[in-house]
Amino acid sequence: MAFLHKKWGVFMKKEPSKTAGIRNNFAKELKKAYTKRFSNLKKKLEFIYNFQGVALKRGMKNLSLDDYFYYIDIEFGEEFEREIKTITSKYLEQGYKKGLFAAVNELKKAGIDISNYTYTTRDLETIKILQNNGFSLAKGLGDEVKKKMKTKLSELYLRGVSIQEMSKEIRAIEEMSKYRADMIARTETIRAYNEAAVNQYKENEI
Repeated sequence: MAFLHKKWGVFMKKEPSKTAGIRNNFAKELKKAYTKRFSNLKKKLEFIYNFQGVALKRGMKNLSLDDYFYYIDIEFGEEFEREIKTITSKYLEQGYKKGLFAAVNELKKAGIDISNYTYTTRDLETIKILQNNGFSLAKGLGDEVKKKMKTKLSELYLRGVSIQEMSKEIRAIEEMSKYRADMIARTETIRAYNEAAVNQYKENEI
């Protein structure tokens, strides 16, 4: 796919591979953030499960699903959100910057002089919008994970399944989250790259 401006004949490839390095690192860090949370969560849920078993044997008051839900909310709470916000902000600005410089180079080839380029107000506003949107998508995925986890654990808890079965179901949700995180990194990085190019053409009234 390509962007071809009729007036200047400027040819700008919208080639995803131009952002491959950025989006691969973006996806890697984002998936790592989810993996870390799931790892912590599985350990805590296993502890609760085993503790409940001991409590039942000793005739103690049984713990409830709220104890499971508490740790789900903690792991995918404010600290997690700060982490993914940092990740999305960093890589989406990188994607934007790469698209901007690619557009500048194409314009120079077309004979349009652009020197000492710095971010314009339009660039800064667009970057902020892209970062907010990327964070919203990543946070939305985290919220979806929490909801799925609670629904699934409620079902498993009522059925009285083993911790092994719980772990298996949790892994399935984890794999879903990593796949979706990868898609977010891919689509939003490419979006940032292309938005930068469009803005550069607008700035030069093309």
